[in-house]
Amino acid sequence: MKINLDSYPLLRPRTIFQRTPDGARLNLRDIVQDKNKPWKSYFTNSVNMDGARLLEFSDGSRKIRDIITEFNGIDSASQIDGETALKFFEKAGEQDLAQVHDSPRTAESSFHGEYGYFFPAHVTVELTDKCNYFCKHCYRSSAPSRSTQLSFDALKSFLGDFHGHGGVVVELTGGEPMLHPDFFEIVKWCNERFSLVGVLTNGYYLQEEEVRKQLPYREHMIFNLSLDSHREDYHDNFRGMKDAYKRTLNAMRLLSENKFFYRVSMSVTADNFFDIEETVKLARSMGASAFTFNPVFDVGRGRNAPAPRITDPEEAKKYLDYEAGLYKKYSGFLSTLDETQEAALKRSNCGLLSKTVTISPDGTIRACVMFDNVFEIGNINERDYKSIFRRKELTAFSKLPAPREEFCGDCPHLGYCKGCVLRGLKKASEVSDCRWLEKTGMKEPLQKLKVTEKKCHNSMEPGV
Repeated sequence: MKINLDSYPLLRPRTIFQRTPDGARLNLRDIVQDKNKPWKSYFTNSVNMDGARLLEFSDGSRKIRDIITEFNGIDSASQIDGETALKFFEKAGEQDLAQVHDSPRTAESSFHGEYGYFFPAHVTVELTDKCNYFCKHCYRSSAPSRSTQLSFDALKSFLGDFHGHGGVVVELTGGEPMLHPDFFEIVKWCNERFSLVGVLTNGYYLQEEEVRKQLPYREHMIFNLSLDSHREDYHDNFRGMKDAYKRTLNAMRLLSENKFFYRVSMSVTADNFFDIEETVKLARSMGASAFTFNPVFDVGRGRNAPAPRITDPEEAKKYLDYEAGLYKKYSGFLSTLDETQEAALKRSNCGLLSKTVTISPDGTIRACVMFDNVFEIGNINERDYKSIFRRKELTAFSKLPAPREEFCGDCPHLGYCKGCVLRGLKKASEVSDCRWLEKTGMKEPLQKLKVTEKKCHNSMEPGV
C-alpha cells in the first residue's frame, strides 16, 4: 500500500527492541538459519536515536501523523516533518524493520533496556574452569585440576535479567562447558528463552548420546569446535590429549549428520600458521558451516605459545600474502567482518560492554572473553543486574575507540594495539604516557573504576 500520514506503522512482528544511548538494537525473537549464509543469517539491525523513537511509537495503534506529534513533543531540538517521517517509514519498510497498514494492528514486539545506559545483547558464559585438556595456549589456564564453576541458580537469575533487558544470544564455554554437572539443563533452559545459543567446546565429549540430547534445540543452536591443524600429531600435542583429534573429527561428523550448524576455530602459532589452508579444507569436507582462525593471545598459558612475530619485511609479506589468498579463495566460508561491522569498529570498538560481556566461573563480569580483570565491573553473585550496568563510567568505556593512527600517531606499539581495546589497555599499563588514552579522554573515567589485581582473571600471573 502507498504510505501516507494516515497509515499505521508497525514494528516487524516478534522484534526484540533494545534501547541504548545510541538509539536501539533490533533483533528477531525467532532466528531462521540459512546454510548459505551461516553466522550472519539471524536478523539484527540498529537505528539512531531519532529512528529508535519513531519505531518505538510504531505499535500499530498510531497513525504516522500522531507519531510525528508525539515525537516532536520529546525534544524541541529534534523535530520532524511529515515528508521526513514518510521517507523514514518507507526506508524502514524496505529494510524490513517495520510494516505499514491502512488500519490499526496489534503489536507483537517487546521493548527493553534504557536510553541512558548500555545493557548487553550477547553474553559469553564460562560455566567452569575445569577442562579435560591442558592446552598450551589457554588464555585462562584451564586444566583437569580446576574446580570453580557457576551455580545454575545464580546463572538463571543473571540470565533472566539479561533476557528481560533485551539479551538475545548466550554462548556457553569454559574450560570445557560439557564438564559442568548441569550442562544439559542449562542448554535446555537457555534454548527456551533466547534467540540463539552457542556452545564452544573442544568436542571431546560431544559424541553420539550428547548430540542426540541436543537435537530438540537444533534450530537455535550453533556449536564452535576447536581444531588446530590437519595434522593429528600437532593437534593432540597442542591440546595435551592423545586422542583429541579423532574425537573432534567424530564430533564434527555427528553434527553434520544431524544437520547442526557449527564453526571450526583454529588457534594459530608460529608452528601451525601454514597449516591453515589444509585445516580449512578438512573442516569444509566434514560439513562445517564456517571457519575462523586467530593468533594465540599472550595471556595465561598463551604467553608460552606465541603467534608469529615477523620483523623481516620479505618474511612478513610471505605471511600476509598467504593469509590474503586464503580469504579470497575461501570467501564465504572463512568468517570475516561485514561492511557494517568494519564501519562500527572504525567508529568505536568491537562492542565490549555495550554489546557483549563475559561471565567468569566465579561470577566475575569481564568486558571481553580475553580481557584481564583490570578493573571492577561486578559479580553476579554479589550485585543485582541494574546496579552492575547502570554506571556512567561503563557507558563511557563502551564508547572507547580502539587504538589507531588517529590517536596513536607513530607510536611504536601501534602494531600490537591497533584495533583492539584489550591490547591497548594492556600496553597502556606498561608505558608511562599512552597517547591513545590521553586523546580519547579515557584516563579519568578509567581511574573511577576500581582497579583490581593485575592478572589474567582466574589464571596464572603473566610471566610466571
